[in-house]
Amino acid sequence: MKEIKQVIVVRKDLHLRKSELAAQVATASMGFLLDNNESKRIDEINVKLSREEIAWINGSYQKIVVGVDSEDALQDLIFKAEMEGIGVYPVFGSTSRGKEPVCVAFGPDQASVVDQVTGHLRLL
Repeated sequence: MKEIKQVIVVRKDLHLRKSELAAQVATASMGFLLDNNESKRIDEINVKLSREEIAWINGSYQKIVVGVDSEDALQDLIFKAEMEGIGVYPVFGSTSRGKEPVCVAFGPDQASVVDQVTGHLRLL
């Protein structure tokens, strides 16, 4: 299988402390597991995974963290990813303006697919 990766996009305009940033990125990275949980029990996780997600878990766990300058830029990426069928897993945080997206994980999926939406962004 081709290279599989996950890209986590963080809003730079929120100026998160490093500890907050690390926690939000970690939460976003695991989002695909929780969003796909089909179990009705609170003590059990039953996740249906795509071939790409299974390959990622059994392989490299490659994660790339990049940044955008605004919520609008992040929302634009979310829209594009959803149009391409890429998994989108947002993390919301409390800010002075209320609850808003802090970061979003895209994938895991084939690197070439995720790069169609996030490949132009700079590493954080």
